[in-house]
Amino acid sequence: MKLVEQVIASRTANRNATDKTAFSILTLLVGELETKLKREGKALTDAPDADVLTMVKKLIKSNNEVISLSTEAQAKKFVAENEVLKIFLPVEMSYGEIEDALTECLFSNVGEAIKCLDAKYAGKYDKAVACKIAKDLL
Repeated sequence: MKLVEQVIASRTANRNATDKTAFSILTLLVGELETKLKREGKALTDAPDADVLTMVKKLIKSNNEVISLSTEAQAKKFVAENEVLKIFLPVEMSYGEIEDALTECLFSNVGEAIKCLDAKYAGKYDKAVACKIAKDLL
């Protein structure tokens, strides 16, 4: 099942829940994805997993910025939203796994290394870590 289908199914399952946090944040996620894909002339169901992961990370980052500026009571809502969103994030690759993947790639610069990783592992690794490893391997 594609990640976008999992998001839609989870949103539907939470539609009638007493706590509307999950339904609310998943509706926002679906709306953001629909807007992005409409600009590209695509349907929501055609959303690549990488686009969904990027949007989930963007919403989590935005919530984290709000949390850092909020009181503890105000931050609770955003912390709860992040918990819902984190369900859709894959386990990120470890330093060693990124290093192993990069040793299988043929690259002459960091950009090529990232393209190689994106082809197989899009959204499953920390790009800053991958760039550091790629630089060390050059």
